[in-house]
Amino acid sequence: MKLIIRPESSADYDVIDHILFDAFNSDEEVRLVRSLRISGHFDPKLSLVAIASDSCVGYTLFTPVIISDGKTRPVKVAGLGPVAVRFDFQRRGLVRKWLSLVLIYAGPNPIRPLQY
Repeated sequence: MKLIIRPESSADYDVIDHILFDAFNSDEEVRLVRSLRISGHFDPKLSLVAIASDSCVGYTLFTPVIISDGKTRPVKVAGLGPVAVRFDFQRRGLVRKWLSLVLIYAGPNPIRPLQY
């Protein structure tokens, strides 16, 4: 199965909401993603969809996170999640392939090059 990864667009929002709701059987992740989209910590280039058979079958989101113990210099990293796959594409090894491609897409450090 050919899998294409690209940043989400506003045309994907409804499909992403359905994928998230179905994958988690809850609207909590839907509300989380919607909240992050309007926050100052959202980068649409790091909100990614998986396309297979000309339709959106997966979604994941990287968000900037700063880790600090209060003693050393804070470290900027990317938080990953949620990760969701459309129900009819689950149990096909898609998540493994999806995450491998997402990490390749994002690179070893997706935050620093984008200057967060």
